[in-house]
Amino acid sequence: QPGDIALFLRLQAIPRHRSTREILATFQTMASVSAFLHTYLAVDLHVAEYLPPASEWDVFRFVNLVFFALGVSTLVALFFTTAPYGKYSRSGWGPTMNAKLAWMLMEAPSPLVFALTFLIGDKNTNTLPGLVFATMYLVHYINRSFIFPLTLKSKPYPVSVAALAVLFNIPNGYLNGRMIYHFMSTYSEDYVYSFQFVAGVAVFLFGMRVNWSSDAILRDLKEASKGEGYKVRCAANRCEALCFGGCGCIFSDLILAVISLGGFGFADSSWRVV
Repeated sequence: QPGDIALFLRLQAIPRHRSTREILATFQTMASVSAFLHTYLAVDLHVAEYLPPASEWDVFRFVNLVFFALGVSTLVALFFTTAPYGKYSRSGWGPTMNAKLAWMLMEAPSPLVFALTFLIGDKNTNTLPGLVFATMYLVHYINRSFIFPLTLKSKPYPVSVAALAVLFNIPNGYLNGRMIYHFMSTYSEDYVYSFQFVAGVAVFLFGMRVNWSSDAILRDLKEASKGEGYKVRCAANRCEALCFGGCGCIFSDLILAVISLGGFGFADSSWRVV
């Protein structure tokens, strides 16, 4: 989406008094609206040859609408509160648990449910584009679910926040997998040679690289702080590492939505609290 890409590349132009949370919230909402509209445009264009069962299709569209509403509500909420985990962990959110375990439990449903929809899918499971989409999604979420948590040295994680994340990640995996491997029309093998696909994969890899490198930067900052609390500064010509980390994740997921022509769930990080 040209507008989203331009906004991402010009984040450094946002006044320095704007907080990372405000920058991310603005970008997340714009990405959410863009992905939502793109989904329904893609549905009109690519589901014509297959009419899915009304009952599941109605549920699918309803969950999509709920996700869109959550994007808007999250924007509003982030201007009044900060997600209580990691650097911003604080009391008042109920019992807590080990951060590594919490992160694995709350992220794992996304790749597991997606993998299940792939296994039971009746479309695109044997096509090259479908296999590439599955690889991209699972590489990203296996890293977030089972590899990234092992590097955490965070404060105890609120059980309430982890539970909310589980409630997000279950339909996240369902929306992505079911759209591509059941509701969408079958991709042709030649689709992998299209400009949209090639450029989209390249930009996805760029976003994933930004996300992973930013994770490493934040780990180094935590180690350098020696438990006294780390600070992320904004240099003259670049945005904060935390913002880049979040935007890398957002960027990768949003590009997946674009190149798959309809996976709104792929843009999950367009509203998620980073």
